[in-house]
Amino acid sequence: KVTVNEGPNSCQDFDAEKKSTKVQKDYSVAFHFTAYDAATGKKIESSHDLGVAPSFPVGQGKVISGLDQGLIGLCKHSKASIVIPPHLAYGTMGKPEQGVTKDTILRYDVEIIDIQPPVPNDFKDIDSNKDWKISRKEAKYYFESKNQNVDIDALFKTEDTDGDGYVSWEEFT
Repeated sequence: KVTVNEGPNSCQDFDAEKKSTKVQKDYSVAFHFTAYDAATGKKIESSHDLGVAPSFPVGQGKVISGLDQGLIGLCKHSKASIVIPPHLAYGTMGKPEQGVTKDTILRYDVEIIDIQPPVPNDFKDIDSNKDWKISRKEAKYYFESKNQNVDIDALFKTEDTDGDGYVSWEEFT
């Protein structure tokens, strides 16, 4: 459930200067947030404590799915509360290192700071078998099909940060 508390609660996709004013899938959003346990009101984490408004492409699995879904449609400069059920948050596992027990309902209070259009991301094109990791074979095939001479060994040395022989979605830059 998303409730806009302050600022615009409806907006066009773009303003007169063709800049995005609404969070859309694959657009990068910069926002401040504070996350709470919805039942107890206990603060879990806050970007204000870090002094940085995080930015990421929405709808690409970079954050819990409830937050990904809840941000879509919010307007630039709006402040909203997003209530996220456990199955769209941390589920039955919780996130004990942050004090989130199993089956916790979360509330994110967010403020949308900026919205930027999508940046081209070739991960899905390179990952030909759609297993969310890129093998050396997939990378070689992709770059050969684009007639790009890429040093696959150097690429994997940089991108495969956990050394498992694959470049995962999380490692991809």
